Amino acid sequence: MVAGTACMPLDLASEAARVDTRFIWVGSQGLAGLVDRTDDAVDKIVAALVGGEKATWIRDVEKAASGSEVALAVKRNNVGLMRTSGGGRS
Repeated sequence: MVAGTACMPLDLASEAARVDTRFIWVGSQGLAGLVDRTDDAVDKIVAALVGGEKATWIRDVEKAASGSEVALAVKRNNVGLMRTSGGGRS
C-alpha cells in the first residue's frame, strides 16, 4: 500500500497491518513514528519490506512509485502488497 496526505482521515497503517500488507507512506510529514527511508537506496528499502519491515516513510514520490521492483520482489517472496493512490503529489 502506498499512501500520502490525501488519505489522512483513514487509519491506513492499521489496515495494512490487519491484512499483512506492507505500507509505504509518501509525504513531507511523517506518520506515527515511521522511519524516513528517503535517502536509502530503493533496493535497501525493498529488501527491508520483503524481509519483514511492515511500513516505511519515503518523502520522494518518484522513489516511492518505483514500485515495479517492489512488486516483483514482493511477489517472489509471497509478501502482501497493496497500492492505493493518494490523489496527487504529496
